[in-house]
Amino acid sequence: MEDPRKVDAICAILERGLSDFDFYVLGTYGVEGEHFKINDDGIYVGLEPYTGSGEGTKAGMVFVPLTNPDFQMKTNPVENEFAEKYKDTGYSDVLVPPTEAADEYLTDLKTYTLDSYIKIITGEEDIDFFDEYVEEFNTTGGQQIVDEINGMMNAGK
Repeated sequence: MEDPRKVDAICAILERGLSDFDFYVLGTYGVEGEHFKINDDGIYVGLEPYTGSGEGTKAGMVFVPLTNPDFQMKTNPVENEFAEKYKDTGYSDVLVPPTEAADEYLTDLKTYTLDSYIKIITGEEDIDFFDEYVEEFNTTGGQQIVDEINGMMNAGK
């Protein structure tokens, strides 16, 4: 951080590694035929001694810590086929079943919770703020969600 030129250079490397496939391959796998080969399945595979990250790192590869998902698909199509076959719709909030109150309040309550936790962790708020957080959480929809879920459970749903 003392030399802004270094920060700019690192950011430029990261940006190029995320936007230029050939640069990504060079920085991640090295030179084809010398450091890696593309096997019959289209997977980029390290050649000895570059089969792990240790020797690759010494040779200057594996320096792009961020990955463009499209580039990963190109360098490991088998893994991509597996991911496509078993992908799901995404995260499901199994702890809170669907209720009218959850639909109405949950998004805001999650944001409020995250903001409150960050304030406590960073010291912006004292740990005693947690009691205030719980009270506010409950009065702005949290208790209504709990009541609806309890009602569903008591009704055997």
